[in-house]
Amino acid sequence: MNEPIPGQGVFWSSVGGKPYPVSLRAQSFEHLFTLRDARYNRGAGTTYAGTLRNTFTDAPTPPASAPSSASDEAEAPVDVMATIEDRAIDALRNDSVQMTKIASAEGLAWGALKAFLLVWRHVNYET
Repeated sequence: MNEPIPGQGVFWSSVGGKPYPVSLRAQSFEHLFTLRDARYNRGAGTTYAGTLRNTFTDAPTPPASAPSSASDEAEAPVDVMATIEDRAIDALRNDSVQMTKIASAEGLAWGALKAFLLVWRHVNYET
């Protein structure tokens, strides 16, 4: 009764200080499922990260006259969050109404600034 059986186990748990066994069966995931791409020669799957990367590949690049090295020739990863932030800040700087309010003695309410950025995000990325 207490002999171990291959692939079987007992997990001891307790409630209120009274231990009791919970039986379990461990199975190998590798034996249950085969690899979809065993040779790693298929394309990447469609993911949200890939969608973001494709959306922001048009980020500004350094000038062509800048010296390049062998490491620069490889495609550098795109910092998606920094690109979104830069574009949002540029949009705010180019909005004369918001900038006038910011420069005024009364300033711009934080809620109004958040609303501007939410509308900007919706117009540029969610439609």
